[in-house]
Amino acid sequence: MVAIDRPNTKALNDALDIFRDTMRPFIIRGLKRVRGMQVEDAVKQALREPNRSWFEQNLREGRSVEEAIDINDFQWLVRTYWSGVFSEAFKPGSTARSTLSLISDVRNEVAHPSNDDLGPDETRARLYDILTVLTEINAPEQSEAVESIRDELFSATDNSSTLNPLGKTGTTEAEPFVTPAHRFRQGGRDIYAFALDLETLNNLLPERVDDRVVKDANRPLTPSHAKKIQKYLEDRNDWLLGTLLLGIPSDAVEFQSYIDGSDMDSSVGELRIHANGAEKMKMFDGQHRRRAVRDVIEELSHNARYSQKLSSLKDASLPIMLYVEDQIEALRQMFSDAAQTRTIERNTVTRFDLRDPFNLAALWIAEESDLFTERVEMERVSVSRGSHNLIAINQLAMTLKTLEVGYKGRVRTSRSDEFMLDIDSLYERCLTWADDFMPAARDEYNDLMAGEIDNAEIPAQRTKTMAYNATVIRLFAGCYHEWRKNDEDWKPLAEFLRSTSLVPGKTSGTLLVDTGVVAPGGISPTVQQGLVVSAIDSIVKQAKEINA
Repeated sequence: MVAIDRPNTKALNDALDIFRDTMRPFIIRGLKRVRGMQVEDAVKQALREPNRSWFEQNLREGRSVEEAIDINDFQWLVRTYWSGVFSEAFKPGSTARSTLSLISDVRNEVAHPSNDDLGPDETRARLYDILTVLTEINAPEQSEAVESIRDELFSATDNSSTLNPLGKTGTTEAEPFVTPAHRFRQGGRDIYAFALDLETLNNLLPERVDDRVVKDANRPLTPSHAKKIQKYLEDRNDWLLGTLLLGIPSDAVEFQSYIDGSDMDSSVGELRIHANGAEKMKMFDGQHRRRAVRDVIEELSHNARYSQKLSSLKDASLPIMLYVEDQIEALRQMFSDAAQTRTIERNTVTRFDLRDPFNLAALWIAEESDLFTERVEMERVSVSRGSHNLIAINQLAMTLKTLEVGYKGRVRTSRSDEFMLDIDSLYERCLTWADDFMPAARDEYNDLMAGEIDNAEIPAQRTKTMAYNATVIRLFAGCYHEWRKNDEDWKPLAEFLRSTSLVPGKTSGTLLVDTGVVAPGGISPTVQQGLVVSAIDSIVKQAKEINA
């Protein structure tokens, strides 16, 4: 039995009981959907030893299958039958599988308690995990019951173990949080700018449990987006995250200016957030970064191999803007205003993000290729019909990616790293396509490289051929990729493409109309992926039949 003088352990024990009783029927409902197996057999196949033996012992003692499974079994059952069963029960991007593992670990700690109580940080984190799963499986009553356990535990102000705003264990009332800050005015409000190291941030700033709803002054949280940020923090040592924006009521903060050399009040001073004031803060920009910080610290804390990475993250800081605002309606308007910020154009990302191998290759080709030098649009995301450019820099990067992985291909982080490690080889393959294959495939490109067509003539040439269209150039890259899958010589493909017509405005008898990329009588190709992929397959098939 859990000792009463261990409040954190007792609270978790009570929450785990609720969690177990809620998850058992949920798991059974899922297992009934496993094809070709009885529920009992499905359980036995999924469980590892000693869990399988314990399950069989429970059955021999007369328990039902539902009663015979326990918290330690949930992670294996969900993992084994995730595809097609439990993946449909949880929301997209769910971290349920890893979360169930964490809950299983703490269940063992609670079932076999030491003389010391569980730490408040771990208790809060595991209660959060339990709430996350209960929310995802749509168990509102049980979620409320666990929330009540959590709130009662951490709102206590007697001599039991409680958390102050910084998450530290104490036996007295929570103390105020104090930090140097810069105060300025904007839109009639006081604003405080300061920085928090990630460990303090994780303990101080509010976090949300009900991901699916619009809450306070923020939109629904998307766990998959937070997961991407978490992985970014884990993978990069030179990471960069933007400022978090929060609101706080005027009665929850005080500011004492420092005195400067002229005995005047300075805009820099001591910001004091009152005891329990952190609970009144509302985040209106940065909730995904906030969640990622929590998750990366939690994840790395369970693996001793990453102790150095964890230490460096905890020592790093994020900038904070704290807006003094009493009205939630005003904070919601501020969220809406902040969301109006224009996104970064794709051509700018291509030019600035030098971690992407295809961005690097596009920039290199734009300078080194005879075909593309001085014919790549750098300032816009697309090329107008009146431009002398063939393709925009972001379109060129996408085209070179198509060249390597196909029109629908995706590049995971590990594959991207491989390209970066051998970037010179990538450059050479791209250059072979640009300056050898492309002029061999079309007279238009050959004439450009030979100087027989001047750049100034390209706009007029667009009325005669669609070879100067960026989608057509990418389509040719897709054809090249499909043809070269088995390292076949590209010359027969080039000869086939050279023999076809790209004249716009025709109803039939041209390559792009006949393969469905251009509508009869049309002057430009579609960008619809399915049609372009189908056209690539058709072109490669025709070229192989002619070459057979």
